[in-house]
Amino acid sequence: MLYRGDCTKILLTLEDQSVDCIITDPPYHLTDENSITFVGSKPTSVKERWGHWEKDTFEEYEAMVCTVIDQSKRILKENKVLIMWLRAEYGGYFARYAETIGFKLFSSLIWEKPNPVPHIRHTNYRSSFEYCMVVCNGEKSIPFNWLGQGRMKNVFTHPIGNKVTDHPTEKPESLFRWHIEVHTNPGDTVLDPFFGSGTTGVVAAKTDRFFTGIELNKEYFKVGAKRINEALSQSVMPI
Repeated sequence: MLYRGDCTKILLTLEDQSVDCIITDPPYHLTDENSITFVGSKPTSVKERWGHWEKDTFEEYEAMVCTVIDQSKRILKENKVLIMWLRAEYGGYFARYAETIGFKLFSSLIWEKPNPVPHIRHTNYRSSFEYCMVVCNGEKSIPFNWLGQGRMKNVFTHPIGNKVTDHPTEKPESLFRWHIEVHTNPGDTVLDPFFGSGTTGVVAAKTDRFFTGIELNKEYFKVGAKRINEALSQSVMPI
């Protein structure tokens, strides 16, 4: 099931304990006008490029992320995981918040980028990693499929580039496949409240998982829905 709208409202309508895993990549609240991303080869301000959440105050952004964490606690089945990518500076803050409402921190993951975006103004370090928290809704064992020593490090190394869409924060398909294969099983339901370019749904379809996704931006919703439907046409599983 795909929904277009504000996830903080749509999540309220989903049933208690109805999904097996939540994997999501919310906006990072990169409000600095000096922060640059690239659209193709053109440098662009991240504040201009990445939508209204990046223009809100931190308090507004914090309320949004905490609402998603709150609703994830309710929607997840017992002993299942929320996997959330966050700006590194905020990772510990929101991980601690998740613990205060009953989640248990399971692990912290890093995506290392061997070819980070150049720093145009030479005023800080280049941003070459991203942070992810994995928290469990319960105290017992969680779904955990060992994929071999090589793939089970908590640092995922993958270069930036070769994106499928023009979404500015599209993550590698192999990254979300890693999450899904480790923490879910075929037939499970995966939820992404910020599905963006649709990568989580694409991987869910390709690995025989059900998928529920929410996206606010109309253009990205169309792009993501198209990718997911194309993946489903080659899969035995419905959304």
